Amino acid sequence: MNKTEKLDQAITDYLLWMIEQNYSQSTWSFYNRILKRYQKFICNQNEMDWETFFNKETMADFGRECGLVQFKPPIRGLARYLFQKKRLAKSMDTKEVLLPEVYQRYLEYYQNTRQVCRLQVLHTRRLLVLFSQWMTEEKIELREFEIEHADRFQAEVSNTYGPDTRQHHRSMLRGLFRWLHQQKMIRRDLAPLLVAPPQYGLAIPPKFLRPAELQKLFTRQPQTATEKRAWAMFHLGYFLGLRPKEISLIRLDDIDFSRQEIIFPQRKGANPICMALPMPVIRAIAEYIIDTRPETAKRELFLCLRPPHTPVSGQVVGRSISQWMRRSGVEATAYHLRHTHALNLLKAGTSVFEIKEMLGHDRIQTTSRYLSIQSDMMREVLFNETL
Repeated sequence: MNKTEKLDQAITDYLLWMIEQNYSQSTWSFYNRILKRYQKFICNQNEMDWETFFNKETMADFGRECGLVQFKPPIRGLARYLFQKKRLAKSMDTKEVLLPEVYQRYLEYYQNTRQVCRLQVLHTRRLLVLFSQWMTEEKIELREFEIEHADRFQAEVSNTYGPDTRQHHRSMLRGLFRWLHQQKMIRRDLAPLLVAPPQYGLAIPPKFLRPAELQKLFTRQPQTATEKRAWAMFHLGYFLGLRPKEISLIRLDDIDFSRQEIIFPQRKGANPICMALPMPVIRAIAEYIIDTRPETAKRELFLCLRPPHTPVSGQVVGRSISQWMRRSGVEATAYHLRHTHALNLLKAGTSVFEIKEMLGHDRIQTTSRYLSIQSDMMREVLFNETL
């Protein structure tokens, strides 16, 4: 195998690993485009050995040739993967940048209080590095920080990334701002004020699945272990309207198969509830437990299928459901299931106030927004108007 074939095989292996690790399709598709272009660039170079493929000078030359902004993460990610697999002598990663104490404290708080995977912690740390460096360069003190500064950071730093990353930046910054306000390091809570630019900040209406889409989703049967796990998650989202985070928190002890019930002691808004488990959900969960769930003493229902079989995060649940739907020919997310469940309850005659409790909402306004597309039915249910 020559060096070009070796690089092609390395890229293929890395992309397959990303898919197995539940990276989003948009991420690995972007990495695929950059790495294939990098491979073409390497092929045009003369007398370059394998280790030279992955050094800063080669990467910088590629950056000047391609003219792209975010070309480094895919190449660094590939080099890191090959280094871990002992197919490369050294990684391209530089020495870890030290975070100022305040941001390190927040990172520890975030890791200890949120059920997040290692990758999410790493993403958060990278953002904190960007944010702290920008604050230093702009000579802005935390006690003087205002929403105008946050908007500038988005415009000058976050906007150099793709739409998905910008959205993640906003979410992470909101968490940081809430914590800083709780610690009395900034004067007011800026989290509710942090919004996307106008073209991204428009209200997103609820999205529902059509009958033809539901037929596709329920016709296709799971084959692999990953699909059987996603199939059980999909049923919980559709029949119970659960959030991905809530699905990730389910424990074996929460399920009573004999009584066909499931208890949710911890929900968003602190609204615990006991729900009936429809038979299709019971069958999907039972099939996953019997055929797929790793044998372990852990009590969480959904686990990573590879050792050490850690509990999945809400992010993994959302990606698993989305991948299942996409492979069934439906472009949708886990929240399409939640919105469809709410609409089905409304059509069945359930009051909006009962739906609010079943969905775990804090406010009736949130439930009303979910169902706003059915304005005629909403007016009849909420205001007792006959149309």
